[in-house]
Amino acid sequence: NKAIVDVQTARDNAAAAQREVDASAQRVKEADIAIEAAQDRYDTFAVATYINGPSSSYLTASDPSDILATATTGQTLAVSTQRVIDDLQRARTEQVNKESAARLAKQNADQAVIDAEASQQTAVSALTEAQETFRVQQAELDKLKAERAAAQAKLDEARTFSAPAAGAPARPASAPTGPSNPSADWD
Repeated sequence: NKAIVDVQTARDNAAAAQREVDASAQRVKEADIAIEAAQDRYDTFAVATYINGPSSSYLTASDPSDILATATTGQTLAVSTQRVIDDLQRARTEQVNKESAARLAKQNADQAVIDAEASQQTAVSALTEAQETFRVQQAELDKLKAERAAAQAKLDEARTFSAPAAGAPARPASAPTGPSNPSADWD
């Protein structure tokens, strides 16, 4: 029973590990999608800036501080976007690491299932062997009981034949039967 429970526990653990691997893979896909979307937004901004030229704020600026504010805003947007992409890539790396750890846990769980199934098979083989040994010993015991019963029956029969008849004096089995004169036995 313990081997069966161990196998089931190992299978449950392997299934949980597989679910974690699947969830980690999904999180990596989601991180890839988020990175791609952020990169697309940044690329769109960069293309628009390149094609359209600088913001009209440069042309309509009334003093140098407006020009600096416009340049700072553009630079801040570029830096902010790059930071978001870097953060997303870092999160993706963490997810990939978690997925790798989940895969390792899954491999360990799969190995535990294999080990538990082998242990169960060993237990089943040992039980089968013990049952066979018991069957052989039981057959031998039954044979010996039958031999004992036959020997007892022969002994009881021998006692019945050698028992004196009712009212007759008992004589030992070693007592000679026949004439009481030993010289009469000679030719």
